[in-house]
Amino acid sequence: AFLQTHGYAIIKGDRLDVVQLWTKTLSLVLNEKERVLTLIPTQIGTTYIPDLRLQALSSSTATSDHDLLYSQKPVSIINLTTQTVKTSLPFNVFSVLRAD
Repeated sequence: AFLQTHGYAIIKGDRLDVVQLWTKTLSLVLNEKERVLTLIPTQIGTTYIPDLRLQALSSSTATSDHDLLYSQKPVSIINLTTQTVKTSLPFNVFSVLRAD
């Protein structure tokens, strides 16, 4: 799912050490230019920033998964608390729909 969305992902969880580990691990797949748009958390945020490739959000954030999945960019949501992965449309389909 992470590769289908071209490296855009939100990691949701409540344990900072685990969220940091996931963020750092997934950032290894990205090239240097993409890695600049990765936010390695020092605290778990509550605000979604669409332009970031990788970011962490609290599991109890007010923004719903539905709103995150249908935001400006295709994204994968990795919820560490519930151990689920949700993904929006793949990047190629998303790009065609945005063009229309």
